[in-house]
Amino acid sequence: MPRDASQSLRDLNFKSGHYSNSLVSGIHAHVLTPNRRELWAEMKIISDLNKSWIAIGDFNCVLRNDEKKGGLPPRPCNNQVGGRRILCKLDRVLYNQLWLNNNGTWSYKALSRAKSDHSPIIGSTKSVPKPKNAPFRFQNMWIAHNKFLEVVSKSWTGFISGNPASRFAYKLKRLKDNLKQWNSAVFGNINTKISEMEARVKLAMNVLDEDPDDLEKLSHLLYLQREFDCIALQYDTFLN
Repeated sequence: MPRDASQSLRDLNFKSGHYSNSLVSGIHAHVLTPNRRELWAEMKIISDLNKSWIAIGDFNCVLRNDEKKGGLPPRPCNNQVGGRRILCKLDRVLYNQLWLNNNGTWSYKALSRAKSDHSPIIGSTKSVPKPKNAPFRFQNMWIAHNKFLEVVSKSWTGFISGNPASRFAYKLKRLKDNLKQWNSAVFGNINTKISEMEARVKLAMNVLDEDPDDLEKLSHLLYLQREFDCIALQYDTFLN
């Protein structure tokens, strides 16, 4: 069960499964330095427990001067342009040697700032391979496409000879094949598309961060973010 150690720290203690005897701490440090000292003290106590431990979240502080650009407030990105823009590396993942020993293949990455001034962080122990013979699955995102019903109608009304039962079975098989081909041509691999677009958005963000006064670079970033939102909506529909 989650445990709120303080306003800045929430702990999850796993008793069984792959992460047995591991501790995961969610961090949201206070913006003021004096108020963060309680968090550092709590983390020191946890560190002395000698448990497999990982801490993830917004630490609201930088480790080096090069992790911050512009302004005084310690914000990850204040979503401003030009001289008012502030960039800080505040979202982190910290783990001890015991965590690494127990989860040797574990890795993480920071995603692009698509919906927030923070960078979402995701991590996992390994990737899940795609099955070689994946069964046919209807995708909800197809319904929103204006050509979907036309594809279904054209496939289903095509002439097939034989008795009613065999015609019905063949029509179903043909429809599945046609929908797979149409999905590949129109939507492509949704996982690949969202990864590629996320990489483009992240690159555009980095370029703008280096030259925050360039409005053309800002316009390009906003365009890519809108494209990313469209693909992300398709992905959400795909998952549902």
